[in-house]
Amino acid sequence: MKSIDYYSYPKEELIALNKAEPTNSEILLALGNKYENDNNFVKAFTYYRKASKLGNLEATHYLGNYYFTGKGTKLDFKKARSCYLKNSKVNHLSSILKLALIYLEGKGVEKNEKKSLSFIKKAVKLNSTSALFSLGQYHLKGIGTKQNPKLAFRYFKKAADRYYPDAEIQTGDMYFKGIGVKQNYKKALQYYKRASDDCSCSYPKVQAGIMYKEGLGTKINYKKAKKYFLEAIDFDEDGQAYFMLGNLYEEGLGVEKDLKKAKECYFSAMMQSYVNGRHKYVELDRKD
Repeated sequence: MKSIDYYSYPKEELIALNKAEPTNSEILLALGNKYENDNNFVKAFTYYRKASKLGNLEATHYLGNYYFTGKGTKLDFKKARSCYLKNSKVNHLSSILKLALIYLEGKGVEKNEKKSLSFIKKAVKLNSTSALFSLGQYHLKGIGTKQNPKLAFRYFKKAADRYYPDAEIQTGDMYFKGIGVKQNYKKALQYYKRASDDCSCSYPKVQAGIMYKEGLGTKINYKKAKKYFLEAIDFDEDGQAYFMLGNLYEEGLGVEKDLKKAKECYFSAMMQSYVNGRHKYVELDRKD
C-alpha cells in the first residue's frame, strides 16, 4: 500500500484529518512539522509528543531534539536522552548520532568518550558517512581510544570516496602534511579539487590555488591558481583568498602586475581579520 504524503497537505486539512483519525501518528507528525514551520514550537512539541506516544520514530526523535534544545518545552537532557535511547534500540540513525554527541559532551549524563565512540561505531555499521568521518576524528584526536593517525586516515578516505566534503578536505590535508599516510601532493590536490566542487567553503579552493601557484603536485599554473582564488572569494571566511589573489597582482603572476588591485585585495583580507593582509596593505600603502 502506497504511503500518503501528509506533509504536502495544508495545515487546516490536517487538523480535520486528525479529528477523523486521532491515532494516525503520521498526521500528528505532519501537523507538528507545520507548526514548527510557523515557529509555533509549543504546539509542534504537543503534536510530536502525541505521535511519539503512538510509536512514531521520527516524532520521538524530534521530541528528543526539543528537549535537547529547550525549544517548545523546558530544557531536559535526560528526557532527550531517553527519547534517543528508545529509538537507538531500533537502529534510528539520527538518534544514535545524537547519543554520541550527548556522551561526548556530557549533556545530562557523565561525559563518556568510550560510550560516545560506541555509538559512532554503531552508526557506521548502519552505513552513515558522517559517522565514518567522525570515527576518523575520534582516532585522529584520541577520543575514547588511542590516537591512531593511520586508522583515522583510512576512515577519512572511505568517507571522502563517498564524496563527503569534510572528509575530502581532511584526506587532502593528511596527504598534504603526510599524517597517517605518506606525503603525496598530487593526491592532496586531487582531494582539494573534489572538495572544491562538493562544498560551499573557501578552504579547499584556496589550498588548490596555492598548490597551482607553488607547483605542488602539479606544474605551476598561475591562471588556475587565480581561478581557484576567485572562486574562494565568494565563500571567504578569513580573508586568505583575497590575500593570495593580492599576491598574484603584486608579483604579476599570471596577471599584469597591478599594485592598486593588490592593495585592494590586501585591504579586503585585512577587513576579514587576516593578519598578513594587514601587513601587506600597510607595506604597499607606505610605498604610495
